[in-house]
Amino acid sequence: MTKYIAALLIFFYLSHNTSAQVCNQPIPAGEFQSHVNTVISMRTEEAKLEYAKSFIAGRCFTSKQVKQIVLAFKFDEHRYSYATSVYEATADKNNFYDVLDAFKTNSLIFRLYNFMQNYPAHNTPPQHSVWYPENLSFPLCDNYTGQKGCNLPIADVDLPMMIKPLLNAETDDQRKNISERLCRTHCFSASQLIKMSFVFELEKMRLLFLKDAIFKCYDIENYKYIAQVFTHQPYREEWVTFCETSVLKKPEVLPPPPPPCEITPAQMDEYIVSIKKESGASLMLQVAKQIVMSGKCFKAVQIKRIVETMNFESGKLELAKYAYDFCIDKENYLKIKDAFNFSSSKSDLINYINSKK
Repeated sequence: MTKYIAALLIFFYLSHNTSAQVCNQPIPAGEFQSHVNTVISMRTEEAKLEYAKSFIAGRCFTSKQVKQIVLAFKFDEHRYSYATSVYEATADKNNFYDVLDAFKTNSLIFRLYNFMQNYPAHNTPPQHSVWYPENLSFPLCDNYTGQKGCNLPIADVDLPMMIKPLLNAETDDQRKNISERLCRTHCFSASQLIKMSFVFELEKMRLLFLKDAIFKCYDIENYKYIAQVFTHQPYREEWVTFCETSVLKKPEVLPPPPPPCEITPAQMDEYIVSIKKESGASLMLQVAKQIVMSGKCFKAVQIKRIVETMNFESGKLELAKYAYDFCIDKENYLKIKDAFNFSSSKSDLINYINSKK
């Protein structure tokens, strides 16, 4: 009986301390892939979650494997439930921030992040004080009215918490990936971009980060302040040139207005003389058409005067129809009908005008 009780106590102790065991040997790739296939094959999300959680006991996973399982769930609530359950069984907790990319809703991203932050001290990422030089000039954007890349920047007090994944990343490449995700979903001020850029160790990586981030900057025209982050002069010059040529919207240069379209009275007199000196109705009509086509700025009253120079009614009607496209005040074109002697010609012109509308 005593041995039986002792065995139960040992079993009870081990079963309640599984989560405290050190996880340093992730399951083999083949076993893991078989597990993934089984999770995906489950018909309901609840069945997936129940099975995935039951598989955790006594096993160890990488953050990459955890993310793959998390993505097998359709809803962020199930993803969060699984992620928090498997966290202790993750070998590389320092890479667990990559799992945040599997979530769609910001609220659950922050909940998981807070869960990670509040975990036992041996798993808590190191706390950071101010990570950027404080003796820089930080532009204010409260009354900013210039070109904007987004609607409203995040609050300054939220910045340290939001970029903790950046501060905790181990390489500049990881920081670049995290920063791209942040800039896709948030709006930052130029002052905040200055601070964020100092998480990058290499100035070249700062430049790459800022070239992407500036398009989601609230106060883009404060880009010259951002140049402070570069001690290498070529990078500083490249940054300013990039903003001035590829980011800032250039003022639209409108073409000069066309010269006024006008036929002066003196020109009209010359045109009439040129038409009248020709002999024969056919030649007069030809010259009149040439004048109308070359001028292209005739008012209806001026066209009426040219039409009246024609000797025959048929010539008047043909010229009146021809000149319609060259009239600058077509709303007055009906006045030309008064140049005709016959009502049939007037009706013909009216019908022609209506067909052109």
